[in-house]
Amino acid sequence: MSDITDQRSLGDRAEMPIWKQFYQACDPISDDRIIARVLRRIRRPFYRRIFLGCGRNLSVHGGIAVCGGDNITLGDQVQLHGLCALYAANGKLRIGNRSAIGRNSTIDASEGEITIGEDCLIAANSVLRAADHVFIDRRIPISRQGHRSGSIVLESDVWLAGL
Repeated sequence: MSDITDQRSLGDRAEMPIWKQFYQACDPISDDRIIARVLRRIRRPFYRRIFLGCGRNLSVHGGIAVCGGDNITLGDQVQLHGLCALYAANGKLRIGNRSAIGRNSTIDASEGEITIGEDCLIAANSVLRAADHVFIDRRIPISRQGHRSGSIVLESDVWLAGL
């Protein structure tokens, strides 16, 4: 008897394959999607204030870290995924139109310059850093020898895959 009750309480889902039932159970409810859209629109003016330039339709998925935002320029339709970090203290960082920075990636143009072209994809867990430690004298600890700045240029339509 309980089997019949369970089947009836499932309604249409009782006839669905198990994978589809699981997918629907894991799919965020529509209210959450609406809230996410509203929050993204509320945050847009904030991002326009912290970046030197911020194109149309910036999409930020989850929290990001920013240092030196007044030296960072973002093109149109740039996507920044959760936990990514953008640094440009004493440097310059430019990200072109329709480019995406993957989850947990670090783009560090501090003391240097990084230019990412249009339509670029930076995979999750990637690191781009435009400076390096100086290690000329073995008698002096590396932490005391300073940094050497440089530049990184990714042309348009590049896919940078992390390991």
